[in-house]
Amino acid sequence: MKSLLLILILILTSQIVPQSSLENGINLFNQEKYSAAKEAFESILEKNDNNAEAHLYLAKCLFELGDLDEAIEHGEKAVELDDNNADFHFELGLLYAEDARDASIFRAPFVAGNIKEQFKRTIELDPDHLQGRIGLAEFYLQAPGIAGGDVDKALEHAKIVETMNEMQGGFLLARIYIEKESFSKAEGKLKNLESKYGEDSEFYYFYNIYGYFLINQNRVDEAIEKFKKQITLAPKEANPYDSLGEAYKIKGMLKQSLQQYQKAYSISPSERVEEIIEELKEEIDSK
Repeated sequence: MKSLLLILILILTSQIVPQSSLENGINLFNQEKYSAAKEAFESILEKNDNNAEAHLYLAKCLFELGDLDEAIEHGEKAVELDDNNADFHFELGLLYAEDARDASIFRAPFVAGNIKEQFKRTIELDPDHLQGRIGLAEFYLQAPGIAGGDVDKALEHAKIVETMNEMQGGFLLARIYIEKESFSKAEGKLKNLESKYGEDSEFYYFYNIYGYFLINQNRVDEAIEKFKKQITLAPKEANPYDSLGEAYKIKGMLKQSLQQYQKAYSISPSERVEEIIEELKEEIDSK
């Protein structure tokens, strides 16, 4: 009887500890303690290599720690172990999308196919998966036609996204209409978004798209106002200052342009902005 009781205790303990360890690892990940979380998930997998969630979170840790190749391996393992989990397919799609950034021209079509496959599988499993639907629409919008891009399919999914989330769907639609050169429709969406969400600091990036849309319409003064609004909403981000600097440069307002690029550089130094600053200084000095 004692031996039977001991066996039952051991069985129950073996079931409880892994879940506790998994929760601990997830907590560490959510606290951005990626190295410690990585060790926690590796420890779980040493005991049970068939824990799909541990593989997924290990993949996310590895990505944050800069090891994309190994992250993809564990993301693929998670999907292999649990093919019916929409979130797993979505996360793997994101990893493939990161991989596409540096893919050679020979690998790019293969990686693009992987991205598309994972996002399609995500919404097959869960048609209401908002981020998966956005991911698929973004793929169709951004991928070249030879790699599976299709603006009309992007439009189809963006319209569905808009029924789920007006802000994100409207933003997608505006960008798609710009791509299709349906400028009246694009501006209608942009104006509607600004009226409803224009004061939302988390939506500050919207003004970047709006500003460049106006620049391309030769409405630089209006673009400047949009970039200024973006700075008001996100004063600690470099890109709004960079964009305002570009708009001033187009207007020939070189000193104002220089000030904005210098501000952008102070927040996020880059070789590109440094070169622009030097060019502006030379141009100002030559006058």
